[in-house]
Amino acid sequence: MNTGHESFADTKRVSDAIIDAIRHSEHPIVITHARVDADAVGSAVGLAALCAHAGTGCRSGPAGDFRVSKSLDFLDPDGLLSDRISIRSGTPTS
Repeated sequence: MNTGHESFADTKRVSDAIIDAIRHSEHPIVITHARVDADAVGSAVGLAALCAHAGTGCRSGPAGDFRVSKSLDFLDPDGLLSDRISIRSGTPTS
C-alpha cells in the first residue's frame, strides 16, 4: 500500500539526503517552537548534534524571547543550545 510517506526501507536514503543538505548549508539554524518544552529541546539538541557530526555546526536555541527552563538543562549536557539567537541581514548570531 502506497501511503505517500517514506517507509523504514527509505531510512538510509532519507538520512543521507538530510546529512547532505546540512553539509551544503552555509549557516544552519535550529530553532525550537515557542513555549519551549522537553520535546522541543530534545529535537533541537539532536539536530544540533547532527550538524556538529556533519562538520558544519549550527546556531541553535529557543524561538523568540522564550528561554529553556532550568529544569530541562539535563537534556543539553553539552550546551549545544544558545540562550538567544538573533538573525540580522541573513547571518545568524548568538
